[in-house]
Amino acid sequence: MPILCVSGYFVLYLVCLQIVKERSGEMKIRIACCDDEKQQLELYKTMFTNIEMRQDIKLNVEYFLSGNFMLERFQSEKNPFDLVYLDMDMDEKSGLDLAKEIRQNYHSDCLILFLTNYPKYMQNSFDVRAFQYMIKPVQFDEFERKFNAARKYLEKDDKNRVVLKIDEDNVVFFTNEIYYIEKEKSSKQFLVYLEDKCVVAKGVLSAIENQLLEQHFMRTHRSYLVNMKHIRRIQKNDLVLSNGNLVPISRRKEKELKQQFMRYAILER
Repeated sequence: MPILCVSGYFVLYLVCLQIVKERSGEMKIRIACCDDEKQQLELYKTMFTNIEMRQDIKLNVEYFLSGNFMLERFQSEKNPFDLVYLDMDMDEKSGLDLAKEIRQNYHSDCLILFLTNYPKYMQNSFDVRAFQYMIKPVQFDEFERKFNAARKYLEKDDKNRVVLKIDEDNVVFFTNEIYYIEKEKSSKQFLVYLEDKCVVAKGVLSAIENQLLEQHFMRTHRSYLVNMKHIRRIQKNDLVLSNGNLVPISRRKEKELKQQFMRYAILER
């Protein structure tokens, strides 16, 4: 498949799923809450406000009366939410159907939490990797407890995401999605290669390297930074990646790179 390039500028920094620190000690989690009953959405809005006050945090919550409106957000932005609350029993499209579309069509790994009047339906939620579910009517203590479990999970996963700032948009990627980064010789631009496309952006390669070293990236050449997860074999002059791309190896680094990759292959895979 040909590689497509999208131009733009980015600042690359580690975050928790799209959890952005807005000020010291405060983290902002992006949440979608979808229910076709306005009264229920107002109830959830009150509960989230109470959580913000009790825990001294700031949440970014978007409310949707229609599942199709929520899916439009997934169409317009990659991984727009960290945590999605879905009513299982909506008329237009069930929460389960929405969850399937989120997983299959948008490949999102957001946490999904179902709300339902009928617990017998929850056995069908395993196929969409539901994080939790709650039985209506939901009490605040349970609502907060389930939220805290999701928040803890997100915070634990904070080193596995990066943000690319392209033009004015912050786009979150899993570090696993990045195959390698290449510095262009004639400018200060970088090519950030994903499976079947790349993002063209400006930045300092050494700064990116420092941020990604703990995520099993290594420098194979002064112009390349490679994700070891995607290395399939090491040849004399280059690396073969899982998508078929070849990345050159510096001769003076060849022995060091082989040792580094062997340690990774034994300890991490």
